[in-house]
Amino acid sequence: MKKIFNSILPALIFVFLFSCNDDDEQKPIALINVENLSQHDLEDLTINISGLERSYGTLTSGQASDFKVFELSYVADFVKFNLDGQEIVLMPKNWLILWKELEPGKKYTYSIDLDEDIPFIIRSE
Repeated sequence: MKKIFNSILPALIFVFLFSCNDDDEQKPIALINVENLSQHDLEDLTINISGLERSYGTLTSGQASDFKVFELSYVADFVKFNLDGQEIVLMPKNWLILWKELEPGKKYTYSIDLDEDIPFIIRSE
């Protein structure tokens, strides 16, 4: 019995030491919702931040979504949705803004208004 225990103990220690990872660390979190200020319904709306996507479904004109959690708190790479059967992708005009880190723990609203010159605005609460 002692022989079996002595041979299993090093393996258990090895597994314990190398199974611990950095996932237990607190990640920055941003809460993001979307409001549709345009006169059009936005179907299958999705926000993409560094490859992490969250679906917001369909937002009718004037509707705001619930907040969704993002572990990555940077400005969205893009927002996409369907409008009258056509896929629309909105990206920030200035690529430098993509690397702007949002303040963890804050709530952000992505306002979409297709009737404006700048259809995609981000504001914090």
